[in-house]
Order: sequence, then C-alpha cells, then structure tokens
Amino acid sequence: MINPMFKNPGCVAKRTDAKRAFTIIELLVAVGVTALLVSLMLGIVVNITKGWNRSSGSLESGNQARLVLDQITSDLQSAILRRDGNVWMSANVQTASNADWSGPASNTRFFPTTTPPKLEDYRFGPYGVWLRFFSTVPGTNVANDLTTLSAPRAVAYQIVRIPVVAGSSEIRYQMFRSEVTPDVTFRIGYNLLDAKYTSVDDNGSLSIRRPPLDNVIGNNVVDFGVRIYEGTVLKFPTATVDGYLATSDTTKAAGTVIVGMPDSVEVFVRILSSEGAQQLALLAESKITGDWWEIVEANSRVYTRRVDLKSKGL
Repeated sequence: MINPMFKNPGCVAKRTDAKRAFTIIELLVAVGVTALLVSLMLGIVVNITKGWNRSSGSLESGNQARLVLDQITSDLQSAILRRDGNVWMSANVQTASNADWSGPASNTRFFPTTTPPKLEDYRFGPYGVWLRFFSTVPGTNVANDLTTLSAPRAVAYQIVRIPVVAGSSEIRYQMFRSEVTPDVTFRIGYNLLDAKYTSVDDNGSLSIRRPPLDNVIGNNVVDFGVRIYEGTVLKFPTATVDGYLATSDTTKAAGTVIVGMPDSVEVFVRILSSEGAQQLALLAESKITGDWWEIVEANSRVYTRRVDLKSKGL
C-alpha cells in the first residue's frame, strides 16, 4: 500500500514529539516576577504584623491605664480634707536625693509653659510624683480585725524602676499603690508630714514609702504625675513649684512647696508597650544604643483623667 503522503507532495508530516525549552530571557523574566511577588507579599505580611503588634500593644496599655486610673479615681473621690492644720494630701516631684529607687538620668523633668499646657506633654522626672493622701477605702469589716475596717487610711501612689528578679539587669517599670491599715493610720495620726509616714515599716503594717512587690497595680508605667487645681487655677506643678501640701497651715509652705486646698486633680500615666519595655530593658543592658526618651515616646501612650474632689476641706 502506498503511503498517502506520497500521493500529495505538498503534504508535510508534522512531528508530534517536538519539545520546546525556555530561553534564558524567559527564565530571567520569570525569576524577576517571582521575586517581585515574594517581596510584595513579605511587605504585606510585615505591615500586617506591625499593625497587629501596635493594636495589641495599644489594647494592653489601655487596659493597664484603665485599671490604674479607676483605682486612683476611687481613692481620690473618697479623699478626706480638713482645715485643722494637718497635712491631708501631699504631692511632690521626686528627685534623686529623696527617692528610694533608681531611675534613668535621661528622663528629665519638663513642664510646658504654653497656655493652656497639654498634660500629655509633661514629664514628671526620673521618679515621677509621689502622691499621698487619706481616703476612706471600702473594707470587709471582719469582726475583731481592725485592718479590714471601712475607715480612713493613708494611701500612696508611686512608680518604681526595679529588676524583674533580684540581681537581674533586666529592668521593668511598675506602678504601686501603698496602703496603711486603718488601725496604724489612727495610731500615727492624720498628718502626712509625720516622719513615720516616710519610714519603711511600722510594726509590719506601714509600707507607704517602700511598698511590697505584691502592691503592683500597673506594669510598664514609665511616668506618673498629677496636676492639682484650686478652682480653675493650676497650683501644682509649675516651673517653680515641686511640692504641694493640702493643709490650712500656711507656715508649712517652704521653698518650692506650696500649701492650699485642692478642688480637682488631673492624673497622668505614661505606659509603655511590650515592645517598648523590651527595648528599654535591652538599653539598660547596653545591648542596644539609643536615647531613653526617644524610645519611650515612640513606644508609649499617655492616659489622663480629671477627678473632682468631693471633700472640700471643711
């Protein structure tokens, strides 16, 4: 039988097993496009991760701030003020000479002079403000237990910069609330200038100056302060005023400390994100370089609250 192909000379046989390879140019283009897509995807993933970290850090800071501000608000709204010559409230910007705890030298104090000044722009110094006052704190009123009475007691707030564990170089910033039991408060008296209120301990019941570690109410609090008003006039702090005493005894005013009777208090807390806390820990260990305050501003938020005092210093 004659092959049909030979009947038609114009008919050309087609090879079905022909193979076609990529050229070098095509390979280079494919690799380039793939690399571009991978880089774009990595950029998206990185941005999403950063956004997630910022959101979770903001949520964590907000929860810390809410806990701290709610507790301070509750205590301040129950604060006791009397015009009997005793000191019923004390607030002072702490310095290296009177603080029990160490702090970074770069966290210098700064009070804006603009009018009206923004509380968010304040820096209360390397140790923040030590706030003390008498407040009627709700108690459980357990029978025959004077420490649980719902009665006036001395309370204090301060920030502390301490190692994570004893002897560790890893530093954390924490907010403490100290409380003197009602029976000890009654025994010492209602005058915050009494030396016993600045001591370390009084029969195991007084811890207003150096609080025990289980008195922490907020983590990563790097700055704490208050602004005290009499009416609408800002009395504390100012460029020349470092301390405020709520008392009717004007002779207690000395140097940069003034006296008066407050009507309202604005509370300020600056809280680090977890990432910021890690960076400061690395900075303290000299594992990274940088400016303490620049790291804080880039990784923290300021939370404020204004509290009107119910007691008007009768």
